[in-house]
Amino acid sequence: MQTAERTVAVAVDQLMKRFGDVPVINGVSFHVASGETLVLLGPSGCGKTTTLRCIAGLENPTAGTIRIGETVVAGDGALIPAHKRRVGMVFQSYALWPHMSVTENIAFSAQRQAALSSKQARARAAGMLDRFGLKRLGERKPGELSGGQQQRVALARALAGDPRVLLMDEPLSALDPQLREELRLQLREAVAESQLACVYVTHDQEEALAMADTVCLMDAGRIVEWGPPKDVFEAPRTLFAAQFLGARNLLPIRVGSREDDHRWTGNVDGTSDGRLSFRTVPGVEVNEGREATAVWRPSAARVSMIRSDGAANSLPAEVVAVLYLGTQSEVALRVFGSNTVVARTRLQLKKGDTCWLELDEVDLLAYPKANA
Repeated sequence: MQTAERTVAVAVDQLMKRFGDVPVINGVSFHVASGETLVLLGPSGCGKTTTLRCIAGLENPTAGTIRIGETVVAGDGALIPAHKRRVGMVFQSYALWPHMSVTENIAFSAQRQAALSSKQARARAAGMLDRFGLKRLGERKPGELSGGQQQRVALARALAGDPRVLLMDEPLSALDPQLREELRLQLREAVAESQLACVYVTHDQEEALAMADTVCLMDAGRIVEWGPPKDVFEAPRTLFAAQFLGARNLLPIRVGSREDDHRWTGNVDGTSDGRLSFRTVPGVEVNEGREATAVWRPSAARVSMIRSDGAANSLPAEVVAVLYLGTQSEVALRVFGSNTVVARTRLQLKKGDTCWLELDEVDLLAYPKANA
């Protein structure tokens, strides 16, 4: 996996990490260019944080190489300690020194990582405080700050050390939704201004799409999907990726005929009237007459009380549950017998109501069933 023709700031090649006999990372490779953010996305236990810690020097790889700039920092007989790698790291837990003031936390990083004098380090800390809107908080201790303020201090501290690479491990997961959205913008701006390579770890798909130039989806220690956020979101190449990226609805289908390269028709498996029109993404093959799984996101479906003439797919449905979400409701619908799916709508529905679930074929993806 390669970036465009730009200076490669981080190169991870065939990275392996075992804890005892258990493989946690199994052949991970990626390159990140200066000024780019690569997001490692995946469920808990997939190996994304361990990968980040190997780059930082907080874990020693079992095999493979890690290069920062032109320097091999791990592998090929090299193992450069963490404090000499010139990486800035932002942790989920902030990891600020509780006995130091905000200014001292930032200046300590500048003095240790960038080899500045005490006077120079405090001057750099003052600049970082101003940059992140913390100027009036310099003499406070971390425990006297809000979570959002502490995370800005953690980012300022990471950048004050003049790193070559910025590493962020779930930096926003402990914050409330509104503050999380505000800090996403600040983080993106900070990376763009500094022209650092950034490796960002999260389990939140929305955050990954917002932060990334490249998304790497991990599962069981491997990268199973990668690419620009739009490509990964709109055309996931595996059923796992589609589900992790929000396609919560699954229907068993039997593939019918091919309409063109990526457009097909089929039927809901076990029915004679459940005809569907769907698509596949490049690189995904289904076969006529074989079983497959059709998937879509709740936000892609429309719920209507009257069947529309122009809809590619109109499924008769019965409401089995309603969750009020404020601007809309999430409704669980029973379609074609015992299949339950979820949609979002502004219609006022109640349990037992009948309606139509409508989907455009571009939003309905199909993946081959294993061993089908």
